[in-house]
Amino acid sequence: MTNQSMFSKSYMTKLRIAEAMNRLCENTPLKKIRIEDIVAESGVSRSNFYHNFDDKYAVITWLGEVCHENGIFRIGRDLTWYEGHLNTTRDMNRFKCLFVSAGAGSDYDSPVPHFVRKRQDNLRETILEYQRMELTEELEFQICALPHCEAAMTGMFRRGELTYDTETFCRLMTEFTPRELYHALEHPAMPAHTRMYSDERLDEIKPL
Repeated sequence: MTNQSMFSKSYMTKLRIAEAMNRLCENTPLKKIRIEDIVAESGVSRSNFYHNFDDKYAVITWLGEVCHENGIFRIGRDLTWYEGHLNTTRDMNRFKCLFVSAGAGSDYDSPVPHFVRKRQDNLRETILEYQRMELTEELEFQICALPHCEAAMTGMFRRGELTYDTETFCRLMTEFTPRELYHALEHPAMPAHTRMYSDERLDEIKPL
């Protein structure tokens, strides 16, 4: 994401809503949180909420995409595997209560299938358009398999089922990457000074 989009009024409003939902999820399951609760906690009007999101679940989809776009979706483009995992893990840790509550809810169509498809497309695009490599049978298999593993392991980490610190978890996530895919994307195609996304993390952005 560009600096302009990161700090746009719409972006900051969405972030404010997500932060409010995360606070509410500290004591209340997501399925019991009403739009009225969210607008009261965030200070955003009901009309403004619906201007930005269709419902409360759309907030989670948006937030997940922001975390991924500023981290793991940049792997092989302008970040290494470890850097990408670290960015995304730190961003998602800030909204741990919200993501954990969303993953546990039976009334919510899990965002995991959406993530898996987006991640697979992201990996293919990075290999073909950024690294300019051939998409071999082995790479295609690893691309299909890896996002499922990433989703499962990151879910366990957020729920506290893996007792690692953030840096260790990201190192282990990097090390378990299938070797051919790892080597294909470990060296970013773009030098650091031409990075196309903001280096700001969500925990460094101050809402209104």
